[in-house]
Amino acid sequence: MFVSKNEPHNFSWHDAEIKRVSYDNEDMIWKVDALNVLSSNSQNPNEYDCCISTADVVFTKYNIKSIKQYGFQKYQYGKLIEEQPDRELSIEDISKLLDEIAIDTNEMYIRYIYSVENYMDALGLHISCDVDLMTGDDSNVCFEILCDELTVKWDELTCSSHDDNDLAFGFMFTIPRSDFCQGSAFMFFKLLG
Repeated sequence: MFVSKNEPHNFSWHDAEIKRVSYDNEDMIWKVDALNVLSSNSQNPNEYDCCISTADVVFTKYNIKSIKQYGFQKYQYGKLIEEQPDRELSIEDISKLLDEIAIDTNEMYIRYIYSVENYMDALGLHISCDVDLMTGDDSNVCFEILCDELTVKWDELTCSSHDDNDLAFGFMFTIPRSDFCQGSAFMFFKLLG
């Protein structure tokens, strides 16, 4: 098993899908599909980015500081026909939203992350996570979460070999943690001629 702690900046969160939210004591756990591990991540043994098919993102001793629902503007033929400003969700709305996303789903792109920003201070790790809930015009929200630690756990990496300077076939492969080997871990064929 791969375990990455407090390095949310070493993942590419864009288009990762939140499949389920669950809770364990003081921890919130997001089951996330299609998360990319950057080559700079301490748990990526490769010199290039890889994909995780499924990961558990654990917010240890979390506190949801706020959830902001982003506003929108709708135009028709160049005229503004509807406008909704940003708004902070109430405690009741946050509770309802968390109940809705706690439902396990296998539908594609039901809720996807499009950006994550973070910083650490004396209070802990501050995470700002933009999510599209795919429910309509007002479906973009921003989770502001404070936690003691952010841990991402996964079983295997899926990587594709590539060389930007050559036309090549890259084979997809997985690297289970128990089978980790150094050196050449993939086959790579270049087109000649």
